[in-house]
Amino acid sequence: MRKVELNLHENYKYEVIWKLVESNGNKNTASLKLRCTKRHVNRMVRDYKK
Repeated sequence: MRKVELNLHENYKYEVIWKLVESNGNKNTASLKLRCTKRHVNRMVRDYKK
């Protein structure tokens, strides 16, 4: 298995998306935390699930 190292910002994005997917969270809240659009959050969730 390949080990991946993330910087602080990437790690924060991963944690927010992980919590969103695992707890059926709110995409609007995630977009505010990450300072991006809801559409971009949808893309990150799709990539996370792959």
